[in-house]
Amino acid sequence: MMHSYTSLSLFLLTSALVAQPTLQIADFPTTTLTLEWYLLTDPGSISEPSDGTSQTWDFTSATWALAGTVALTPAAGTAYAAQYPTANYVFISTPTGESPIYAYLLVGANGFEVICGDAPLNTEVYSNLKTVLQTPLAFGASFSDTNDGTQGPGTETWTYTGAGTLQTDLGNFSNTVKTVRTADDRVELWNSAPLFPRLTGNSQSVNLYVDGTTSIGEQETANAPLTILPTNATHEIMIKAVSAGTSWAIVDAAGRTQRIGSFNKQGDQRIGIDALANGAYVLRVTNATGTRSARFQKQ
Repeated sequence: MMHSYTSLSLFLLTSALVAQPTLQIADFPTTTLTLEWYLLTDPGSISEPSDGTSQTWDFTSATWALAGTVALTPAAGTAYAAQYPTANYVFISTPTGESPIYAYLLVGANGFEVICGDAPLNTEVYSNLKTVLQTPLAFGASFSDTNDGTQGPGTETWTYTGAGTLQTDLGNFSNTVKTVRTADDRVELWNSAPLFPRLTGNSQSVNLYVDGTTSIGEQETANAPLTILPTNATHEIMIKAVSAGTSWAIVDAAGRTQRIGSFNKQGDQRIGIDALANGAYVLRVTNATGTRSARFQKQ
């Protein structure tokens, strides 16, 4: 059967095909990128991100706990760089109150590979490097990797199966790419530009990495909303982009002040909430720009 298409339908078809981001090494950050690291503690009603183009992945029902920070940074001068001289970048995970964990990478024109993971406690060194991402990677494309590390050899195939926007109570992230590992259905979501892992996970653990892209001057005005992460918290909350000298108060549902304090430095700040009873609270911050407030839930 012959098929005919109007010029409009051809345009829409072509637009759908080219609109999805291609993962490219040119978008890899060349200077230090620092991210907040969250662990999934309650999935709520979320399900695995769907495949396809222009998807909306709604994770707003999920609950996240702040686990620490991660940094993607040049390897030179870091703790174990001398042991892995071919590494040019390192992914440093720092759990709250604990020592950093290092994964040394070789980043090149065709993607990036792991030289060493989980140093220094559970160090795995790869004699045949493990490819984390092969670039360029376009929608529908796959890559396969055979590697050999301290824990033995492995073969993996990853496929770019979806693209869209990830929605969470920690922020909404557009131009996100989904890749799936064939052997065990492990899912990774990538921020396409700059290029870094946004979400990694399997049935045992899910990690979310959140970046702050708005300056303090843009966030800290009397009319701007106060950002608290996460809004459902257990041990601490983080307040985005405040100035030194800002005072704060936590007020319970009955209007009683439970805690007060002030920030002596500029930037993102944390407040411990272990001592608070479970329930709803309002955080109020006050400085020269005025008073702003936001709600959060202690769980």
